[in-house]
Amino acid sequence: LTSRLAATVASRSCTAISRMGWIFAALVAAMQPRQSFAHFFRTGAVARAALIDEQPPRVDRGPWGFDIAGMDRNSSPGNNWYEYTSGNWLNTTKIPHDRSVWNAFGEAREVTAFQVRDLLEEGGKANQLTGTLYASFMNENEVERRGTAPLIPWLDKIQRISSAADFAALAGGMYHSFGSAPFDFSVGADSKSPSVNAAYLSQAGLGLPNRDYYLEDKFANKKKAYEEYIAKML
Repeated sequence: LTSRLAATVASRSCTAISRMGWIFAALVAAMQPRQSFAHFFRTGAVARAALIDEQPPRVDRGPWGFDIAGMDRNSSPGNNWYEYTSGNWLNTTKIPHDRSVWNAFGEAREVTAFQVRDLLEEGGKANQLTGTLYASFMNENEVERRGTAPLIPWLDKIQRISSAADFAALAGGMYHSFGSAPFDFSVGADSKSPSVNAAYLSQAGLGLPNRDYYLEDKFANKKKAYEEYIAKML
């Protein structure tokens, strides 16, 4: 929800947010008790500072989670509520060197990522399943040592395909084992009768945008370049 909102709100040039937008922001803030309510008003804000190399400092929200320092008390809330709640944050926040914009949701995602990493690393020390899985994923030396060996059985199966039935059987088996398949299966609300669920089978697992790139002559050069890229990656 938060990332979806962050992707759709306007940038700083939009100083007036609709009444419904404020209500929605309040609901989001209510569902995120550790985030500052005022900070969530800055969801779509682009910090005015130039790009920098170091990470921005964490906002000190105090014991009750409200970033008072980010407010601009010199602005009139009646004239520009956005500046009043977020002006100082906009003027002082530094954008990380690897980001084009920086906002409350970006900070929340970064903080959460580090928290999850710490939990997984602790889980690995305690031999918990999630921690062990994470440790195996991060073991680059073992990945390099094994190379493409784990893929060989699947590549052999692909080479043995000689009919449509063989392809269907392989595609069906890949869904819950290999991790990617040409088709995607899901269950969701029926588009014609939303009171019941329906099974959906859709296209998935294509590296190129759509089927035309594989079949149309006008995309032959792109298909060839894609094949060369896959061969290089393997």
